[in-house]
Amino acid sequence: MDVTMVSCTEKIDVLDLLINILQDHEAKLDELVSRLEWVLCKYQHFHPPTLNTHFDRSEAVEKV
Repeated sequence: MDVTMVSCTEKIDVLDLLINILQDHEAKLDELVSRLEWVLCKYQHFHPPTLNTHFDRSEAVEKV
């Protein structure tokens, strides 16, 4: 077998692995974004925003 072909095949395998990892991370990030949107929605439902307050992440984390 030609060394160049093995090297090319190995490179393709590595790229395939990287693509799979990135797709997995994308799915996990989508899940986290959905959870965050849910938490923010619940937080805003119980604590309507006012002009003089800012979002306190520690309060949202405690409620989850």
